[in-house]
Amino acid sequence: MANTPAGHICALVAALLLAVALAWNDGSTGRVSWDLHCDFHGHDLTSQQAASEHCGDICAFVADCTHWTWTAYLGGTCWLKQGRMSQAYVSAVSNCGFVKDKFTVDEVNGIDFDTSVPTTKSGNGDGLSADDAASVLQVLSFYRVAYNKPRLMLDARLVLAANEMVKACPPSSAHNAELHQESSAERFGFHDRVFTLLSVRASNTSIADVLSTWGDMSDTASTPLLKSNTTVVGFARRSSTDCKLKEASMERASTDVWVVLLA
Repeated sequence: MANTPAGHICALVAALLLAVALAWNDGSTGRVSWDLHCDFHGHDLTSQQAASEHCGDICAFVADCTHWTWTAYLGGTCWLKQGRMSQAYVSAVSNCGFVKDKFTVDEVNGIDFDTSVPTTKSGNGDGLSADDAASVLQVLSFYRVAYNKPRLMLDARLVLAANEMVKACPPSSAHNAELHQESSAERFGFHDRVFTLLSVRASNTSIADVLSTWGDMSDTASTPLLKSNTTVVGFARRSSTDCKLKEASMERASTDVWVVLLA
């Protein structure tokens, strides 16, 4: 099991608590740390147009700057910020970093992935908690890194599309992920090719088990999980009483429906 894709996923789950600490990269001759696809909210000091790789040097030079977010606004803008501690947020459209001797990432609250599914009425549960969503994104990315593929970043359009798709009961069997090339992503302005992973599992099945199903598919090398040109992801989960699951001649009335969109 340990040498299979599913085994890699299970092993990576154990490393999730170290994920935030391992994600930061050194820059500006070791004075700053930075990462892709992250954001620090608020505490704005000033802004300066510059390429993302220059934000660290600029922040380290400005006396009151402790951390920053970079976006592509006006061709590239460093949003310089002030404060001793702040929470990092995953973002599909920005990078971020901080000056090591001036700033500390809020490790108590960790990284807020803000991808939970809104609660709906009867038949639909609470979806993904913030912790579960963080685990899904981190494990998917670490699984790819283990095969020398780039990490994934969230795409808001794919998240919205996944939340739409998860409302329906997939036509797939319980333990076999289905690959599709169609999704509702186009309705949200995403026009590139999209691959869909669907699964119906027993309620409270661990995230590791769900991801193991997808990672243990036959012909793994051709799955979107390991495609080099797969760069973005959106996902959703719904606790369901209307999507039935038959296991060993026993029908489960409560299930979890999973949708993961990759492009």
